[in-house]
Amino acid sequence: MVPPCPHFGDCGGCALQHWAAGPYLAWKADQIRLALARERIETVIEPAAPVGPGERRRLALHARRRSDGGIVLGLKSRRSWRVTPIETCVVAVPALVAALPVLRRLAEPFLEHPLSAPTLHVTSTLTGLDIDVTGVERRGGGLSADARARAARMAAEGDVARLSLAGEILYQAREPVVRLGRAMVSLPPGAFLQASERAKAWARAGSPTSSAGWEPSPFAWRRSPRWSPGTARRRRSAACAARSGRCRACDRSTPRCAISTGAP
Repeated sequence: MVPPCPHFGDCGGCALQHWAAGPYLAWKADQIRLALARERIETVIEPAAPVGPGERRRLALHARRRSDGGIVLGLKSRRSWRVTPIETCVVAVPALVAALPVLRRLAEPFLEHPLSAPTLHVTSTLTGLDIDVTGVERRGGGLSADARARAARMAAEGDVARLSLAGEILYQAREPVVRLGRAMVSLPPGAFLQASERAKAWARAGSPTSSAGWEPSPFAWRRSPRWSPGTARRRRSAACAARSGRCRACDRSTPRCAISTGAP
């Protein structure tokens, strides 16, 4: 099929837009199956949850300075350190696409040091954009007070909710807030969030043990409501500590392993 993104082929953000949805989702689920098989974990893999265009609420954008002094903001090219400048992103929510010019200007103060290679981790929240910047050279004192002040001023001019540098808040007009179930939650700087609302809803519906503070993967693997990678590790550890046999999960000689025998 024809890739919908004008940057496809050069931009390394989306590599499979030329695939039809059915084969792509089947391949995605198979990656989970292969990863679990390498750890000798056997379980049922449920179908991957499709997420449509314009739904991704997080982007990690790389900024570089051109030889003429201009700023390049975009995603890394495939198998390269080169940054592909982007003017749109078909998978991102409209708020992120509309903010690309603001983000390009905002990247400039973080390129103060010639060795800096900043990445803007941008999340669209209910109260505006939350931006955490990493990759700024720290030697020589780190970002100067002048660059910090310019970054804060640009964030205010762009109506950004919060701007932080590796978790350190440089500017905050309002707390970035997201809805998790029935709760409204303020995000800490640099917090992990599911890439889309639909993925979050799918994960929460499929994982009764999930809570407002943790969102499991949208492509989660499950055998029962209590089964998760963490549960598997805990069961494996407990089994190896108290039972016998050679454990096929961790390949250790133990007295009697519940996982190797299939015992509960």
